[in-house]
Amino acid sequence: MAPSNPVWAVQPLEGYATSNSVAVDNYAEIHASTLAGSGSIVTVEVFRLSQVAFNRPTRDSRIAVQTYFVDYRPAISVAAGEQPITTATFPAATYPTPDTASTTGCDWPVAWSWKVPNNAVGINIVRLQAGEDYAYILLVVRPSLSETAGAILCQLPVTTYQAYNPWMGTCLYGFPISDDDKGHVSLARPCQLWDFIIFDLPILTWLQDQYPGEVDYCTSLDLHTNPDLLNPYRLFISCGHDEYWSPQMRDNMAAFIASGRNALFLSGNVCCRPIVIDPTTMVMTPTAGLWWYCGRPEGETTGTSCIQQEASDPPTGAGRWSDAIPAVGYTVRRPYHWMFDGTGLKEGDILGGESGVIGYETDAAPYSEAGGYPLALGVEGTPLQFGILATADLSTGPQRWEDTPGFATVGYWKSRGTVMTVASTGWGEGLLGDDPTVEQVTANLIRHLLTRLDPVGRVLYGVDTTGNLLFYNDSHADGTGDVGGHNIIGRGGWNALKFLVGGGDGVLYGVNQDGIPDTIRTAYPSRDRSPVKQRNFGGASQSGNLLFYRDWHRDGTGNLGGDVVIGHGGWDALRLLVGGGDGILYGVDQAGDLLFFRDWNRDGTGDVGGHNVIGHGGWDTLKFLVGGGDGILYGVDQAGDLLFFRDWNRDGTGDVGRPQIIGRGGWTSLVHLTGA
Repeated sequence: MAPSNPVWAVQPLEGYATSNSVAVDNYAEIHASTLAGSGSIVTVEVFRLSQVAFNRPTRDSRIAVQTYFVDYRPAISVAAGEQPITTATFPAATYPTPDTASTTGCDWPVAWSWKVPNNAVGINIVRLQAGEDYAYILLVVRPSLSETAGAILCQLPVTTYQAYNPWMGTCLYGFPISDDDKGHVSLARPCQLWDFIIFDLPILTWLQDQYPGEVDYCTSLDLHTNPDLLNPYRLFISCGHDEYWSPQMRDNMAAFIASGRNALFLSGNVCCRPIVIDPTTMVMTPTAGLWWYCGRPEGETTGTSCIQQEASDPPTGAGRWSDAIPAVGYTVRRPYHWMFDGTGLKEGDILGGESGVIGYETDAAPYSEAGGYPLALGVEGTPLQFGILATADLSTGPQRWEDTPGFATVGYWKSRGTVMTVASTGWGEGLLGDDPTVEQVTANLIRHLLTRLDPVGRVLYGVDTTGNLLFYNDSHADGTGDVGGHNIIGRGGWNALKFLVGGGDGVLYGVNQDGIPDTIRTAYPSRDRSPVKQRNFGGASQSGNLLFYRDWHRDGTGNLGGDVVIGHGGWDALRLLVGGGDGILYGVDQAGDLLFFRDWNRDGTGDVGGHNVIGHGGWDTLKFLVGGGDGILYGVDQAGDLLFFRDWNRDGTGDVGRPQIIGRGGWTSLVHLTGA
């Protein structure tokens, strides 16, 4: 890309904000300059994102390296009749643009300032007009910390916008004016909005439609400068193409995850390159080509990596920037995971193939297929426990990403909080309204990550001899310390329950022994919600209701006094009941069969009445049966061996039959055995 391209030169009307993000009751500041003859007055209008139309180029018409050949301005328009949040005018003025403005800043004075009101919270587009000329500026308005609107914070990667911003012929991808200017860019200059329009806009629009008033927005500079930014939120979302991260950004994100809260990367090429930002000059400088060279690979934050480091290393992400992007999706590898709930996808099916959710750059966790399923190798910064749910091979055949062949992996890892990544810059393609499966997966990710919160440490619940429910916290969760004290979070009566099992994320299921006689009713435990054949647990007169409790606080406060009946009668006839996580319950009936139940709602509504038999006979001979999560069950047989079972489907189908022996003898001598 030659620096003589006219769209990179100073246009008749240019503008930028002192900061692209400002909190309510603070001042947004706009800098502007006009060329002679472009008008004597500049009109400034602020519109909400929903009021602005964007002529977004389609996936198959884009070649990444040619994106910035074209001016972004004609792609933006405001519909007739739309009224701005505010409007004003100021005198047009022409200011000199230094030859090094792209790397040292424009240094234009503030032309207009605005004390931002509450009704501007969210994403806004500032439109400047002088005569027939227009310029557009992105403005994110944050609520005050005392008035935070939502539980979700979504980040716009403005550092990446500026890294690729070729205004005045210089960005971090070439075109230096001199050797002294090479390798840094100023944030105090007009910026192209192509990255925002192409990668972020579909995700932002979908979030605003699906979660109105529940999502707050920030920029990567906010995460860089404000360590308290994340405190009010339960879920952080990165969207689009979030490549450039400072050490402060990574440290603040690490603290957020360590506090037991969750991150969702609806993005690719994430956290690949390290930067420092001078707070005085607002100059952004890369400190190394890749975070990997700093000894802190991006996989430590996201679980995945974008660029293969050495030829001998396992391949990671892929890149295709020299050709148009075909429609490619992910191959589903673990369809039983809650991410795929309601999609009907089976193992080997393609997620997002028609819409093309694989973008021009991807991330991947190096993995092995030795066991028939992808298992993370635990290299390149990826945690060994990283769970791979879907994959895309972009290294061979027609799906080869020619510039950097590699892979893409959708997956997650968990420390105290959970980190999930879709590992693609193209995820927004599936949220444009024509791919309901991608929309369902995205909704599942957000819904679960909003409620799947861990406190600092690991929670234990106990019932004492007086019937109180006790809360314990293993705050270290590393085998050290002494978990001695407890809080009472439920007063009396808990010892009357026949079963009390954990469902994860503060959910508890109980079975009482004085329930109302009832008949087991038809339920819909299979993923497609089709009715299943019912069985009687063992008698015409049934008692024992399934009860739902939720410890929302998960910190030893509150009172779990009330219960909700979500299963009517007969549950006390079970020999065993264990929790499988994600609303799954496994029971063993009087005939010795293993039963599968699903609490689809996990909110105290619905009726968990029906079940499927997924193991035939003999399960009642086990001394213990405990859940290990992700479809894993551990049992102890009469010989004292520890057995391993796997419910691969986790949807009420299949047969959990022959176990593997993973512990020889002596296990029957235990008084209690439970899963973590």
